[in-house]
Amino acid sequence: MRAEAISDYLTLLRSNGIPNHCLNLKVGAVCTIMRNLSIDKGLVKNARVIIQAMHRHSIQVSLCSDYSPNNGSIGAQQDTWVPIPRILFEFNPGYVPWTIERRQFPLRLAYAVTYNSCQGLTLDRVVIDIRVDPFAHGQLYTALTRVRNRSHCRVLFGEKEKATVKNIVYKSLLL
Repeated sequence: MRAEAISDYLTLLRSNGIPNHCLNLKVGAVCTIMRNLSIDKGLVKNARVIIQAMHRHSIQVSLCSDYSPNNGSIGAQQDTWVPIPRILFEFNPGYVPWTIERRQFPLRLAYAVTYNSCQGLTLDRVVIDIRVDPFAHGQLYTALTRVRNRSHCRVLFGEKEKATVKNIVYKSLLL
């Protein structure tokens, strides 16, 4: 095989918890961090950040908790920006005996979160898409209880006349 074909093949490989080979980011994009980088600075897994500046070996971000729409900027003041370096990710593609090492920014776009990712968060505004029923008991409750004010929550239902959601309960697990 040609080296170019092998390189193309390696860029297509993906794994859970590993950023894609090609990230399409721009200043102002909302992302989540995929690894714990600094607990003291709040740079932990699933923390939402806003990209402030991009460089070859680092990306300057501010935490979404620093966001203030009144200050006229996308995020916090420049002295509260934090650099995110490229880090090494290792993964094993399925059915092969070798390991891939990929140096990548530990970021992924995050305009939406899953039920599990929002657990522990307190959000100002929420839109919950339940056009497809939640697949586990308690997921809808978790999503509905993340918002600070009930009037700041919107729910997307399907095109049915009656808006209902199945309550998933595994009776075999009940005591």
